[in-house]
Amino acid sequence: ASAAASQASSGPRSWQGESVATWERASGDGGGGSLRVVTSNLRAGYLRKNGVPYSERAMVTEHFDVAPLPDGGRLLLVTTIVEDPVYLTGPYVVSPHFKKEADGSKWDPTPCSSTW
Repeated sequence: ASAAASQASSGPRSWQGESVATWERASGDGGGGSLRVVTSNLRAGYLRKNGVPYSERAMVTEHFDVAPLPDGGRLLLVTTIVEDPVYLTGPYVVSPHFKKEADGSKWDPTPCSSTW
C-alpha cells in the first residue's frame, strides 16, 4: 500500500473522508503529469442512488489528467477507482471526461441532491 493509503486517521469518519494528493510527473522533459488523490476514513454509504453500498473500509483513488484534442481543445479526464473488501469483489471504476469550453457561456450550475 502507498504511504497515502496507509496513513493513520486523524479524526472521525466523514462523507468527504481524508484525502492526500500527489503530483505524478509524466516521463520525459515535456512537463505534464497526473494529480493522484487517495481518500480514506470515509463513512459507509452508497456509490450510487440505486443502492450499491461501500463500507468504512473503502478506499477511493482519483486521477486527474488533461488530454489534448486534435482541434486544439482540451479534455479533463477524471478516473475514479473505489476498492472495498467488504462489498466489492473488484475495483469499481468510472472515468467521465469534460471538455474545456472557450468561455463560461454554457455554464449553468444547478443544485444537486442525494434524494430522488
